[in-house]
Amino acid sequence: MFRIFISYRRGDTRDVTQRLYERIRQQFGAAVFCDVASFCAGDDFRQQILQAADNCDAMVVVIGQHWFGCNPDGSRRLDDPNDWVFQEINHAIDRNITVLPVLIHPARHPAADELPAAIRELAFRESLTIYNDRQFESSVRTVIDSLVVRQERHAGSLERLALRTGRSLRTLRQPFALTALLAAVMLAAFLTWWLRETFDSRGRRVDSAVANTWEQADRMKLEKEIEAMRARPTEPVTERPVDTAVAASLGSPDYSNFDILSDERFWDLRGWKDLSQNTGNPGQSLVVMTRTARILKAAPAQELRFEARTDGTDVFLTCLSHRSKAFEVLQEQPGFVGARSTKVRQLVLDVEDIPAGDEFLVRTRATYVDSLQDPRDRWIGAIGYPRSDRIRMIVLMPADRPLLKYRLQTAPSTRDDPAEYAGPLRLIEAPDRLSLMWEIPNPAQGFVYSIVMEW
Repeated sequence: MFRIFISYRRGDTRDVTQRLYERIRQQFGAAVFCDVASFCAGDDFRQQILQAADNCDAMVVVIGQHWFGCNPDGSRRLDDPNDWVFQEINHAIDRNITVLPVLIHPARHPAADELPAAIRELAFRESLTIYNDRQFESSVRTVIDSLVVRQERHAGSLERLALRTGRSLRTLRQPFALTALLAAVMLAAFLTWWLRETFDSRGRRVDSAVANTWEQADRMKLEKEIEAMRARPTEPVTERPVDTAVAASLGSPDYSNFDILSDERFWDLRGWKDLSQNTGNPGQSLVVMTRTARILKAAPAQELRFEARTDGTDVFLTCLSHRSKAFEVLQEQPGFVGARSTKVRQLVLDVEDIPAGDEFLVRTRATYVDSLQDPRDRWIGAIGYPRSDRIRMIVLMPADRPLLKYRLQTAPSTRDDPAEYAGPLRLIEAPDRLSLMWEIPNPAQGFVYSIVMEW
């Protein structure tokens, strides 16, 4: 396993480091450590940082304009031997592993005379630059490609050892040489595992579960977030202003000037009631979907629209992040999904003041009234957008209705029949089956990803 440690200064590049970590993790999986996402409440971060630094094969040093840091007395934090950024880099240089400086534009590469003597070597390591605009994805791809090259070199070291061993045996008789070569390769593999996995670089014994520590920590963090959601009450919105706009027909939302970089949806079904069993009256079954989308405004545009449809009584839309900039529009004519009539609502967000090339977060809430009543239509889903790095769905069930079954499906478009999804997937299912999280990395453009549920 090729392990990567991302070093950064919180007051300098926290947000962009979070995004960089997510992209690198998509390529290398759980072998990426970064304290923006690898700790849970109560963890001893000192021990985890030291352990991760001891076991990594490469360190990415993220450098922004305020990377040197500043203490209250005006001195530089990087000059303090107890500074965590200094300690991380110093440790990596001492271990003679790959150290890759990544500059966040417009930061510049630090000169040797600007660095403490112990980490002056950093000035002579070739750096890459990340641009926090429309070039972000391509510049991050360059960083990932560089790490992939180093991963291949790391993986090839054992093979080269075996080849060198093989050459030294050419003078031996063929049967013995073949046996000896095989034994040498097995011995080299064992020693590599023993030295790498059993002891760290300081000679301390490491538990064999260290390889899974980062994945487990990330999973625990998500589980705690879901538990926090379950502890909060349902927050439906079932009123709209009397002057809400009405249109005879609404066109489909146009995303041509935007990139939906990530799409996270929290479906709260705790207010759902089965109206067919007289457990509630019409208007009392409420399903709340809170959506958080990270969006890049790729070109000038005045507005951004989000659409919701329902075959229930109604659906109410509100914008949590830009309340004064958004309004709801109702379509008078019914819309259709296949032959089924639906009510169509759109949320219109004024984005004229957001500069082209900037990213922004939008949080919206949709309250579906009397929806998901037909057992054949109990599914929720999302569409993949170009340049999107993930779709994430979290579902909370009513306390008396745990999930009985569920299946994940995908289709190339809304017009195609769905098939079982068999691609990359991250799944967290609560033991009581009252909550479920699924995440699709790098969803394909235009594909529909859905989960069909029975309860």
